[in-house]
Amino acid sequence: MEVDAPDEPELEADELGFEPQLPSPDPPSDPAGLQAPAPAEAGASRLAAPEVGEVELTAARWQQLRPDVPHEPGPLLVRREVRLRAVEGGVDVTARYWLWAAREGWFANQLLGPEAHLRRATWNGRDATVWSGGQGPLLVERFRGEATLEVHAFVPGRPSDGLSLMLLGAPRGTVALEGLGEDVELTGDERPVVARDGVLHCGATTLHLAPRVPAPRDRGPLSVASVGLGVTVGDAEVRGRARLRWEIRQGTREALQFTATGVGEDLTVEGPQVGRWTRAGDEVRVELTGPVTGRVDLDVRWSKATPPGAEAALALPSLVPADVFRSAVAVQVARDGEV
Repeated sequence: MEVDAPDEPELEADELGFEPQLPSPDPPSDPAGLQAPAPAEAGASRLAAPEVGEVELTAARWQQLRPDVPHEPGPLLVRREVRLRAVEGGVDVTARYWLWAAREGWFANQLLGPEAHLRRATWNGRDATVWSGGQGPLLVERFRGEATLEVHAFVPGRPSDGLSLMLLGAPRGTVALEGLGEDVELTGDERPVVARDGVLHCGATTLHLAPRVPAPRDRGPLSVASVGLGVTVGDAEVRGRARLRWEIRQGTREALQFTATGVGEDLTVEGPQVGRWTRAGDEVRVELTGPVTGRVDLDVRWSKATPPGAEAALALPSLVPADVFRSAVAVQVARDGEV
């Protein structure tokens, strides 16, 4: 005999205390971690998908999420060659430019300043598209790859009086001067002019021609000197002592010279900057310890026999610095025992 098993009673959700949830076949994807967890609700027994609102990202995270799109450079001016030739009434200008663009784009720039007169402009061998403007001619071309621009113009004025001209600037460039002479100098505004191997290198937007300022003439060292001379007369000998001082106010000196007349053969020269000294007759040459500027002091001493006789004459010695702008002398004479 077959006995049917009693049916199990079905429990309602409120009797279980929760409502069972089956896993979703398509769970939401959140690879960037942008979704925030939903706030817990009191008594809630069901998991609910959160609402996505505003989120805050760091700069580093934003850069990671941004698509990396490479940007190719547009039109660029890479090099130029300029020739400036002196002609009657001004300067003839010939400029050649090399341009490059990785992607197609417009190149619109001012060719010359308002002071220049454009004679011709060519783009890859044909007449360039040039618009007239209040500040000077404007070049407008669209291209990709390589391009060559040639400009021929005239700038009125006298380079010897000073003349400026504006061109298209380039990171690299050369400038050739013809018929301007050595008395005219070329300078650039934002980039210096560099002379190398006989070629002037400059890519500045504005070039200046002006009279060359002569270099100051080297007049050599400029010195002034002073001499303090003291003579003591004794019964048997005359003793002399002198302080010679040089003030070197311009340049440096490595040697000093002076003449010494009326002094004895035992003359000596001393000083903190004296390397060695020599005497040839009345000429004394002092080699210093090195190039010196400023003050140099020499102490000079000598002696000689007193002339015999009660009425004997005594000539005062003379020490005269050489190669100085001016010198001053002070002399003091005394008898032995007075000083």
